[in-house]
Amino acid sequence: MKPNLSRVSTKIFFKGFSVSLALLGLSLVFSQKTHAAACVFTDNSSNTISVNCSITGTSGVDNGSLVISGAGVSLTIGSPGVPATLFFTPGFSISRASGGALVKAAGSFIQKQYIYYTDGDNDGYAVSLTPTYSTTVLSSPYKRRYLMAGIATADCYDSSANANPGQTAYFTTNRGDGSFDYNCDAVATQQYTTTNTCP
Repeated sequence: MKPNLSRVSTKIFFKGFSVSLALLGLSLVFSQKTHAAACVFTDNSSNTISVNCSITGTSGVDNGSLVISGAGVSLTIGSPGVPATLFFTPGFSISRASGGALVKAAGSFIQKQYIYYTDGDNDGYAVSLTPTYSTTVLSSPYKRRYLMAGIATADCYDSSANANPGQTAYFTTNRGDGSFDYNCDAVATQQYTTTNTCP
């Protein structure tokens, strides 16, 4: 007896896609599985999440709030087998509005804590780009992330506020360790590169 193929169907999974095969009609239906973009937060601000987004590792907002707003809008923390941590600072909140949702994968966390960087010379640039998380207020040499001038490039000499990645000025004396690399580009840049002979 031949099987009744009119009721036979199968689904084949490829990375990022699902394919449904109706064997009788030999038709293919492709549907791409979309993944939420990475969440982007702004420190020292109230952040409204109005499109689906997700976080990996440790992410959050320093000195600001999060509002997940809109029907069908979700903020996803981690993924199956890959937990993540969402943080916000004391005195602020994470809330939902107008149908927004917060989705937390197994093993993921939501923590209330401060985020700091080490900035011994108080110039707004960290000597290390690895942050320190704390549930209590820390004092110098720690500085809150929202107060930093930049955290993309490390401070090359944390004993002088004049030496940092954002420096554009020139100086006539070394920065304190014999080097004239004030802008942390590993080069002692000279302001004047030509010389003249006096008559």
